[in-house]
Amino acid sequence: MGKPHRSLPARHDGYSLVSPREAMALTARLSPQGQELSSWLDLWEPLGHTMAYLRTKPQNEAAVRRGDVQVTWGRLTNSVLRLLWLLPRLDAEPGLLAREFAWYRLGPEPLLTGYYAPVVEASTKPDDDYRYPLYAIPPDLMHINLGSQRPEWRGQVHYYRIAGTEIVPYYSRKEIELDGVLRGRNLEIAWVKDPLALFYLHVQGSGYLRMPDGSLVKAQYGSKNGRPFKSISQVLLEKGQLRQGELSRARIAACLEANPDKKHEWLAENESFIFFQLGQGQPRGAMGQPLTAMVSLATDPRIMPLGALMAYSTDLPAAHPGGTPRRVFGLGLAQDTGSAIKGNRFDLFCGIGKEREYLASRIKVETAVYLLLSREPSLPEGIVTKH
Repeated sequence: MGKPHRSLPARHDGYSLVSPREAMALTARLSPQGQELSSWLDLWEPLGHTMAYLRTKPQNEAAVRRGDVQVTWGRLTNSVLRLLWLLPRLDAEPGLLAREFAWYRLGPEPLLTGYYAPVVEASTKPDDDYRYPLYAIPPDLMHINLGSQRPEWRGQVHYYRIAGTEIVPYYSRKEIELDGVLRGRNLEIAWVKDPLALFYLHVQGSGYLRMPDGSLVKAQYGSKNGRPFKSISQVLLEKGQLRQGELSRARIAACLEANPDKKHEWLAENESFIFFQLGQGQPRGAMGQPLTAMVSLATDPRIMPLGALMAYSTDLPAAHPGGTPRRVFGLGLAQDTGSAIKGNRFDLFCGIGKEREYLASRIKVETAVYLLLSREPSLPEGIVTKH
C-alpha cells in the first residue's frame, strides 16, 4: 500500500480531502449493480478507452489547476492503471479503493443531469418527408485552444471564421437554419423528418439515424460553432408559453406544434449548432472514445479533466414508467464534455434510444462527486503545488 502524497493540501479551492476512515465507509456503499453493471470487471473496457486517451497527453503537464494545486496527466494515468490492476479483486474487496486511492470531494455539490443517444428517423436523400439537414464540418470553421496562449484559459476553445481580414464568430443556428448560409456547399450528410428531433440530437451531441430500410447509422459529434447554448425549455418559459412544471418533452412538442409559424424561430434562439460525421459503432465522447452507459460523464475540463476517475453518489429517478427511484453509489469516468456543462455540473450518459430518454430527461439532482487519485505515484511527480 502506497503512502499518501503529502504535497497536496488537505483543503483547497473546490476540493476537500476525505479522511481514510470516511473513505473506507464510502467504499462499503459502492455497488456495480446500481450502475447496471454485473461486476466491477465490467469497467475493464471503459477504463481501456480512458487509457487510450491519456496516453496521448503530455504526462508531466497539468491536466487541471484548482487554486494552488495542479494535477498532471501522469497522475491521472497512474490512477487509471492502478484501478485496472485492482479490478479483479474489487468485487470482494471494495475497501481497496480507500487504501489505494486518496478521495477528494468536489464542492459545492455539483448538479447532475443526464443525456442519451437518440434514434432519429432520417434519410441520405431529401424529399417531402425528410427536409431538415445534418451538416458536416464546414471547411471555414476554425478553432484555437486558448489554453495554449494563457494557462488560466486551459480547457477553453474559441471557434471562429475569417471574413475578409477579420476574425468573426462562426454562424449561429439562425443563420444556418433560417437564413441558409451553408446551403449549396454540399455539406448536407443526411436529412431528418422532425425538426424538434433534430434539435434534441444537437443537444445530446450524437445519436443514431434510422434509415428508411431500418438500418442504423451513427451520427457522431464532429465539431460545433462555439455559440452559447440555450434550452428550448428556457425559451418557452421566457415567452410565457409554458410554466415551470410543464416542461416535459411532450408538452414542449405540443407547444411547438400549436405554434407552427413560430416553431423554427424559437428553436433558433439556441445559437449553439453541432456539425456531425456519419459512422458505425458506439456513441463517442469528446475524447474520441466510446461511451459507457451509467459510467461515462460529461464534465467541464476546467473542474474535472477528461480521463479523471471519479466516484459519485446520487438519487436517480425511475428508469421507465412505473419504475422505482434508486440510490446509486458508483464509479465514473470523465469521458465527454458539453456546451451546457460548465462549472460544477456533470452530465451522466444513460445509453441509447427512446427508453433511455425517459431516465436521462428526468435526472436533475445535486450529487456528491469524488476525484480518486492513486496514493502510489509510480510515474513522474503527479501533483505539485505552486510556490
